[in-house]
Amino acid sequence: MLCAYHAVLGLALDPPVSVKAVGGDRRVSQLTTHALMKVRPTFAHSTFLVRHIRGNLQVIGRAYSRRLATGQLDENGRQELVRIQRFEDSLPPAPPRFVALSLLILTVLLAQTVLSLMTSWVELNPFGAQLTRLASADASSAYDLAGALLHAGGGQLWVFVMSLSLAGYVVLRGPISGFRMARMLLNAPRALTRRNRSSPLAVRAQHWDVYNQEQALFASLRNGQPRAPAIDLLVKALFVAGFWFYGVYVLRIGGADVPSLIVLGLAALRFLWLLTAAMRRKQWVALLAGIAVASVMALGAREERSGEAHQPPAQPARSRVEDSSNVKELANAIDRVWTTRALRGVDLRERNMTGLDLAQVDFKGAQLTGANLAFADLRGSCLQHATLQRANLAGSDLRYADLRGANLGSANLHGAKLDGAGYDALTAWPAGYPSGSGAVGVQPRARSRCTLPVG
Repeated sequence: MLCAYHAVLGLALDPPVSVKAVGGDRRVSQLTTHALMKVRPTFAHSTFLVRHIRGNLQVIGRAYSRRLATGQLDENGRQELVRIQRFEDSLPPAPPRFVALSLLILTVLLAQTVLSLMTSWVELNPFGAQLTRLASADASSAYDLAGALLHAGGGQLWVFVMSLSLAGYVVLRGPISGFRMARMLLNAPRALTRRNRSSPLAVRAQHWDVYNQEQALFASLRNGQPRAPAIDLLVKALFVAGFWFYGVYVLRIGGADVPSLIVLGLAALRFLWLLTAAMRRKQWVALLAGIAVASVMALGAREERSGEAHQPPAQPARSRVEDSSNVKELANAIDRVWTTRALRGVDLRERNMTGLDLAQVDFKGAQLTGANLAFADLRGSCLQHATLQRANLAGSDLRYADLRGANLGSANLHGAKLDGAGYDALTAWPAGYPSGSGAVGVQPRARSRCTLPVG
């Protein structure tokens, strides 16, 4: 088997023309051959192949070592163990960890780009900013992103899932071509298809038949063979994840139409195909878990209202907020209407709202003069043209809030978190702000979730 390993490693160093170049009796032109030589899928194939071989040799070496320790290994077995160890030592070292970290950072940056294209309010979007901060491996940004996800509605979660899944698919699609080629070199089950079974690479791989040799050796050792994760199927599932999330979410909120049902059906068929392929490799748990996570997120996502549902509800809803007598009653009244525009222009002057969860609440044009909002969670909230003069915002969380046109004159912002909060030339600040606070100046043309014509 070591000879077979040596042969496929040599073949990996200089593989023939792309496996798609020759199939059966097909003939390709000289120009096509040269073109395919430029795009042959060899990226990272050696890394995956070496990883597979090293993993198997380590398991085989441990099996031989156990026999040696118990006196069950003869002289031929001892020599075989030495050859295994020497062959393992001759393998190229594993790639440095920064390679995997670079792929992660590239995925995050690409997801940020996709997110920017998919949303019209990216300048005030907590997901976009947190993804950028995650590229620096900042633990706190991961915590902030988790908080943003918990407060997000279904549409926002879909944008996030779609951008991240598409970015991951694009970044990992290249290395996965190498993973598939490594499986072809090993003649793994179903790695070679009718389309490429007669290619030069496939012919040599079938000659050495590494996979079946491994099976026979592990059976003789009465030891289970390590299973390579089906990462190629997982990456393919990334492309479908966003569409699946969309279809399940739309179906849950009762807004399903023909296009959304088609999207859901196609995604379901693709997932079924991937799951069947994973079950054949006995590597279906991770894929099924991914489908379940996407489904649970879609089923548990908060419904975002649109059109008429965004119109202010009846006046009593606002009255219950304004007439509440204590913090608990106020919190309950706000919780009933926080997803609507009922709180636009609400009068909460001098009210005590210490520590309330007001994330993403729409307070556009609200009267909050002198309100006590100390340690309140106002992340992603809409405070456009709100009056916050003399308000106590000490220790509050205003990250990614929309402060355009807000009046914060004489407000207490001591210890407040303002990272990513958007403001414009009409925003009135207390002395010393916004310099160094982390707030971001927003261009006049920028839009946000709470944009409405002014005046």
